[in-house]
Amino acid sequence: MNEQMHKDEVAQAVESAYFWILGRQADPGGLDHHVARILRGETDYRGLREGMLSSDELKGKGAALGRAIYERDNPIETDCSQELLATMLTRIQQSWTTLGKEAAHWSVITGNEFTPENIEANLDNFYQSGSTLCHMIDCTLRRVGIDPSQLATVIDYGCGVGRITLNLAERYDAVIGVDISPEHLRLACQRAEQTSASNAEFRQILKIEDISTLPEAHLIVSFIVLQHNPPPVALSILASLLDRLRPSGVAIFQIPTFIEGYRFDPAIYMATEQPLMEIHAIPQHVLFRRFAASGCEVLEVREDMAIADMPAISQTFVVRKSRLD
Repeated sequence: MNEQMHKDEVAQAVESAYFWILGRQADPGGLDHHVARILRGETDYRGLREGMLSSDELKGKGAALGRAIYERDNPIETDCSQELLATMLTRIQQSWTTLGKEAAHWSVITGNEFTPENIEANLDNFYQSGSTLCHMIDCTLRRVGIDPSQLATVIDYGCGVGRITLNLAERYDAVIGVDISPEHLRLACQRAEQTSASNAEFRQILKIEDISTLPEAHLIVSFIVLQHNPPPVALSILASLLDRLRPSGVAIFQIPTFIEGYRFDPAIYMATEQPLMEIHAIPQHVLFRRFAASGCEVLEVREDMAIADMPAISQTFVVRKSRLD
């Protein structure tokens, strides 16, 4: 491995550590500092991890999480009528269509460098950041005994402007990015054309039933997406996605399972004005029931830092569809 390749590999590892431990993108100064120390032999990946785990930044973010174990109730309703479900999804679509028009890239990664006035100068860095998640996907699959090269078709649900989708297209035969926002999808298609990603396609979902029109996939991924949907909507989306898994297919997705003080009542939700970017949670036991009902086994559950700026627990799940015997 030449010097530049090694430096790029170290930089990718440091970016992954920032994202999955501290829950944010690496600032340029911090990235350069850690990469330089590793290249000089002053520390290694273990030292980087231990330093971040013991940092004041992480301690501050997780200070309230210990109280979660003493919570006695999960006042989160996950069932509602099909009519109300459709109304909720329409509300979410309207919000994300607005975000797509006003600040599409920033709505995916809320960093100042990705605001409308700054995105042009940082567009390549924005899309390059998707490679960090793809590297994590690769590591996750190998960790649970799955060879990524054996997976041909991938669905990226909540693809936004194609940040992860287009990086996946460099690794898999066919990738389908799915989203509810037409403006996000327009930008994703534009980037795919610019980068000649001929094996990536994009589709808009107008209603949950549209998911059933997607092809069966070997791998389905979804990150920082389901959390923006009310629990009944997120659970219905998840059920529909798991139905699109081929036998022995794998799904990797992230969702909060606890938010301090959070509760959900459909009637109250519909009667209350919501922010454009909502954050919701689904209790773990509800998710496990959904996996069982969909004929999936849980291969791995890991806490992540996807919503590290809140007193909450977010987790990444890996599930596999049962084989047809």
